[in-house]
Amino acid sequence: MFLEVRQVSIRYPRSPAPAVDAVSLQLQPGQLGVLLGPSGSGKTSLLRAVAGLEPAQSGCILLDGRTLDGEGARVPAEERRIGMVFQDFALFPHLDVAANVGFGLRGVARAERARIVGEMLALVGLPDALRKFPHQLSGGQQQRIALARALAPQPRLLLLDEPFSSLDVELRERLAHDVRDILKQAHTTALMVTHDQMEAFAVGDVVGVMRQGRLEQWDTPYALYHRPATRFTADFVGHGVLLQGSLRQAEATGEIEVDTAAGRLRSAAGVMPGGAGLRRDQERGQGQDRERDQQRHQAQNQDALQQAADPTDADPQKTKAAGQMPAALDQHHLQLQTGVHHANAANAANTEDLANAAGNVHSEGDVLNTPEVPDPLEVTALSDVTAKQVDVLLRADDVMHDDASPFKARVLRKSFRGAEFLYTLALENGQQLLSLVPSHHDHAIGEWIGIRLDVTHLVTFAPEHAAGTPRSVGADAWRSISRTGGG
Repeated sequence: MFLEVRQVSIRYPRSPAPAVDAVSLQLQPGQLGVLLGPSGSGKTSLLRAVAGLEPAQSGCILLDGRTLDGEGARVPAEERRIGMVFQDFALFPHLDVAANVGFGLRGVARAERARIVGEMLALVGLPDALRKFPHQLSGGQQQRIALARALAPQPRLLLLDEPFSSLDVELRERLAHDVRDILKQAHTTALMVTHDQMEAFAVGDVVGVMRQGRLEQWDTPYALYHRPATRFTADFVGHGVLLQGSLRQAEATGEIEVDTAAGRLRSAAGVMPGGAGLRRDQERGQGQDRERDQQRHQAQNQDALQQAADPTDADPQKTKAAGQMPAALDQHHLQLQTGVHHANAANAANTEDLANAAGNVHSEGDVLNTPEVPDPLEVTALSDVTAKQVDVLLRADDVMHDDASPFKARVLRKSFRGAEFLYTLALENGQQLLSLVPSHHDHAIGEWIGIRLDVTHLVTFAPEHAAGTPRSVGADAWRSISRTGGG
């Protein structure tokens, strides 16, 4: 592992709570990580600690096996060979582009310095800007120059602190993709801080959601959106609603079901026997370990299948070790107030297919059914769900517009986004849903439209609200999918 942050905590004087509270994360060489969170969540404090600008009160930070902070050691910032790109670019206004990019190349011969500056400008797509001054460049061009300057000394790690915050929305999204391409071409390992979800998804191989100094989840952008580990992650990343439900298992078919006012959600017991959960293995390239783990996972899944066929033969200790729900839960199925969705993953033919069809289960959000996952899988513990009542997460892209559906919802409000509408819908019982619909389906406020559920990732949480009051995820002001806020 290249960058390792182990249980790092940072506390400021006269502050009642730590700015960073026992955070751990890892980055592989060449990997791009992003810390995402609202203002005051601790993401910039953690970035400054990695840079050496902020001391960590506990824990340790390692770079390529060398301890930078912790265990009695502290390497000064200037000796860490870590580059940094700031919010305001921090270009020197009295120096031209060539001098700005070459500023960190002190002691390098003039010819070599000119070569490196030329290579960096070509890398960021501004080879003809050598003699221009910062005020002659656009905001996007200035950001590219700041990136070139940070990359010129060939840092071991690059840190980016809200690098697009001063740019307009359209330019931010385009430049985020460009920056990712540049960093990948340079084979640079980087850690970026942002409060914008779309920036995080555009740049990051892995993204961490922070809240009140703690790391809620460190995962791929896809998993953060479709398989949130906590309610906060489900809320902060994207839009959706949490609907009440209760678990049960259909006696006739053995399927885990969710009966809703908008359709029945089903997860075949054969796919997730006993509630066993599988997680994507983020340690790619571990050949022998991967093969051994896959053999272990297959054996565990085979045990789970046998237990599902004969629950009386289940070993409680083995069940717990394999990350499965308590056997008593097999006597229940998930029933919601929203009527029929079939999980295609139930057609998996053998144990290996069942593993690939299963999905990711986190400590708090339980995924009952997911699509085929081509990556290596790792068994992880499933949170105990002893009560029948649960909340089920429905994303806006889980609710499809379908005029032929017998299930209807009334349009409460709509937000035009060019290619699509984001509809806020109310079911007959008053519960609300969000739905992303192509913009040629232009329905009036108050109109009843047909809907159906197309849920691939079924995520549940322990209920937190009173009966009859489903909680909307991301409902405040019904913001766009690209959530923005303070840095």
